[in-house]
Amino acid sequence: MNFFPPEVIEYVVDFLDDDRASLLSCSMVARAWHVRSVAHLFRVLQVCKDPYSWDRWMASDTAPPVAFIRVTVVEFNQLLHDFAHLIRYVEHLQIGDPLEEGNGPTLTTFLRTMRLPDGHSVQRLSLSGDLYLPLDHDRRLSHNFGRVTVLRMHGTKFSYMFTFAEIMLAFRCATFVEMSGPMHMTVGPNIVQGDMAPPFFAQPCAMHWKLDLQTTSPVAPLSVLLAWVAKDPSHVSTIHLTGDIPKSRDGTSLRRLLEADHGVRRRVHRLTVEFGRDQVPDLAAIVSHLPCLSILRCSAQYKLYPSALARILASEEFTSSSLRAIEVSVELYDTFNLGVMTRDAWESLLIPLSSPKWRSLQVFVVRLLARQRVPLTIKRPIREMLANICHGSSLRVLLDDPSEQESTAKELSFQL
Repeated sequence: MNFFPPEVIEYVVDFLDDDRASLLSCSMVARAWHVRSVAHLFRVLQVCKDPYSWDRWMASDTAPPVAFIRVTVVEFNQLLHDFAHLIRYVEHLQIGDPLEEGNGPTLTTFLRTMRLPDGHSVQRLSLSGDLYLPLDHDRRLSHNFGRVTVLRMHGTKFSYMFTFAEIMLAFRCATFVEMSGPMHMTVGPNIVQGDMAPPFFAQPCAMHWKLDLQTTSPVAPLSVLLAWVAKDPSHVSTIHLTGDIPKSRDGTSLRRLLEADHGVRRRVHRLTVEFGRDQVPDLAAIVSHLPCLSILRCSAQYKLYPSALARILASEEFTSSSLRAIEVSVELYDTFNLGVMTRDAWESLLIPLSSPKWRSLQVFVVRLLARQRVPLTIKRPIREMLANICHGSSLRVLLDDPSEQESTAKELSFQL
């Protein structure tokens, strides 16, 4: 095995990138295979409370990549002390696990005291769980994660409102920042939003905020983030908002927050929202107040039939000259509701979609949500009806089934 050319070894190991068992075997075959295999095994490393729990191996669309190497805080410190060369292979460091509870104090201390070896390769960082990020270790953050380009935070805590802005200065190389879950910010004495430092990145950064607007935090996180971006919107390229229409804890609606910051509105290019039956006017107002919105993904909290969807698209309030893709989720129940199956229901979309106000629209995607796998006999007539709605025009009306491994509609809606 040592007589294979290095190019062949690299090709084989790179091909086995997601096969943990094969990578382990390659690392023990011969010395020539060991280095490349170990580099792949340690590329994604997770520090968590219970690294041996089997339910952590279940991947999903929203979860970060599965780490082949899982260690506790004590084991990671042993690696730093005795096998620092292995840590240099880590490209994606995951600290915490969203499925674990009670790991906040341990991981907070770990973040405050950890120091990665010089020459490390960490470019992606995922923080999950009840983590608390104070301001007194921002220099250590700069050393450890100064070259991080992708940052994901789930349920992270910050000591004060301005602490988030100060900590983000340590991630100046970030090109993508995702925040999800309940984010906690404490209001301290004499602390106002004017004390926050403006965003500063080496190049404009893309933001994805998946926040709970009905949070228990004393401060509405979205209002703080919008105020932070408004200080210097030039350092933020795009904003993808994911949330719901209802009011936040302080009584401020998403619509009112977006109406207040003119500089921020032009950075919101993607919007993913869930709305109720009585919140359609709010949804229409939000879309109309975002002049650069290009992709809208929405789902209803009620039975949204095609005829009701057609009325929403035809309303005068619901309009946008910048939208290029709309994805609407339609829930199919166990009995496959007849309101979704009739041809007249889908043909009702023809009039609003052919309106001049949607001339910029290129893709309209209907996403099927069902508790069971949708049979082909159900999908085929719906797909044919959608394909014939705007036959001969530049607009493509497609069906997206999440149960399918390859989804053309999904790829189109996110490549725009």
